[in-house]
Amino acid sequence: MKKTFRVLLLASIVTVAFMIAACATDAGVADVHVTIPVDWVDTGTAIGQGSSGFVGGGFGLLGNLNVPATEVFQADIVIVGGGAAGMTAALEVLARGVGNIVILEKTGFLGGNAMTAWGGMAGAGTRYQPANVNHVEEMISAGLAAGQNLNNAALVRILAENSAAAVHWVNDLGANLVIAGAARMHSTPDTIAGTANLGGSIGRALSNAVREAGVPIMLNTQGTNILMDAGGRVMGVRALRNSSEVIDIKSSAVILATGGFGANRAMINAHSPRFSVLGLRSHPGTLGGGLVMAHDIGADILDMNFMTVTDTMDPATLITHGPAPRTSGGILVNMQGQRFSNELIGGEALAFGLAVQTNSRAYFIFDENARARAAGIFNNFYAAGMIRTANSVAALAGQIGIPSSALEATVARYNAFAVAGLDEDFGRATMFPLSGTRFYAMPTVPAVAGTSGGVRINTHAEVLRPNGTAIQGLFAGGEVTGGVMGYSRAGGHSLADAVVFGRIAAATAANFVLGGPGLTQRTEAVPQVQGNFSAGIHRGTARAHNGPLSVAVTVLGGNIVDIEVTEHRETSGFFEGARDSVVTQVIRNQSTINVDRVAGATMTSFGLVAAINDALR
Repeated sequence: MKKTFRVLLLASIVTVAFMIAACATDAGVADVHVTIPVDWVDTGTAIGQGSSGFVGGGFGLLGNLNVPATEVFQADIVIVGGGAAGMTAALEVLARGVGNIVILEKTGFLGGNAMTAWGGMAGAGTRYQPANVNHVEEMISAGLAAGQNLNNAALVRILAENSAAAVHWVNDLGANLVIAGAARMHSTPDTIAGTANLGGSIGRALSNAVREAGVPIMLNTQGTNILMDAGGRVMGVRALRNSSEVIDIKSSAVILATGGFGANRAMINAHSPRFSVLGLRSHPGTLGGGLVMAHDIGADILDMNFMTVTDTMDPATLITHGPAPRTSGGILVNMQGQRFSNELIGGEALAFGLAVQTNSRAYFIFDENARARAAGIFNNFYAAGMIRTANSVAALAGQIGIPSSALEATVARYNAFAVAGLDEDFGRATMFPLSGTRFYAMPTVPAVAGTSGGVRINTHAEVLRPNGTAIQGLFAGGEVTGGVMGYSRAGGHSLADAVVFGRIAAATAANFVLGGPGLTQRTEAVPQVQGNFSAGIHRGTARAHNGPLSVAVTVLGGNIVDIEVTEHRETSGFFEGARDSVVTQVIRNQSTINVDRVAGATMTSFGLVAAINDALR
């Protein structure tokens, strides 16, 4: 039975606190990686390093198309991935008149890598920047320099030329990207950052807009295969819902927005083993599934050995500090309390230098004067629990487990260099003495911050085969694509890439559907079985994880047609996934029996079911 989508699963963006807790749940740590049953995995065979440059046999991410689907849905466009690129694409598709769409998100929450991005979103020529600079050409130069001219210059130009509109667009949705400042590889103020968590700002704005627009979202649903007809045209997506249900969504177009493979250690090691010494900071859903799906139907994959690394990841929150701790005047010391590099070089050189230090860990040390130079940013770090502070260098050393005498000697030596204007140890050009009365420390570890490899696209975000022809009906945007970044990425280009090419992919996909296959009708979903409940609005309450949870259950014609949570105290980020999953199952099955609980929000799920039962008594 085919069904068109109604508003099924609307999830709010996870909060910064959720990411800071590293997915901590009411029962410990949530495993948001989707586990595919062994008997449903097509492990494939090694395909070698072919023309697409893709190594591996699917990494266990492909589904078996010989298994029949338990349910079949119908949509005009399926968007695979619920991060910044996916949500952007959904909103742009709606704006262009295509309404029967759905977002598939493999984890239990929206947001993707954007939720821990504090480094900025590049925008060239925004209304927040000085007008006397050719920001577009500067951004292009920055992108090509970071990519070592190994990226696609045409895609870099498209990124730069559309970046200002992208910044204005997310701000119009409620983001707060209004501070212009320089970033890695940029020579002018070309990076836009908000006064609060940048990623959270963009993520919340996009999520709120998606919710208000009524975009259907299927959480805990992993795309596993792109469905094709005999003529080589896309005809939908096969997915695995709740780790066990095989579903097909038939559609005229598919937009891949699954992100890269920065959380897949095996895939990283297969393509560039030198990065194996670094940690991983990507969203846990970025396992490369979209690349595997696309490659399986003949898409070209490129730049898989190119990755961006960071030397400024907080080990507890996985948030990257960006340049502020060093450019404002901080120094970087290892666990022996010694400097080991010119802090200002940043990037790959410093990351690999940090990797060989004890425990691959170091601390940025700075004083209140350095903090004042970037007060807004440091205030956010402090609020996130990423900073230790003391009224002396020795006391600070005691807090972070570094020999106090060694740290005091290092600070004194650096201060002498700063006064003299010459760093005799590492040649640092810009220095500020650490001579205040309050001192701070921020831990940092090196990590792979993002991957540059992905599907080959053209300037219209159409996915290409190795021979350069487009796969009809397949589009992509964000980190799932290759060619935009090259060897590495300039500061702020990742978020810009997600929004710019998310919008372009959506525009091209919408034009494709409207100009060819045409629209299917979007209708309200109906229960799959006839219910036997008393008509009316019934209210119930039960105990959930954090306290009482109340619902209002609407029954018409014997069927449960709506369930609204009217009061709760559950944790944002966990609650939404549990609510959307439980409500959808109950309406579909007209029963609270055998409702699947959401991993990471088990007690919330139990509370919802109990409240619904209380209402229906």
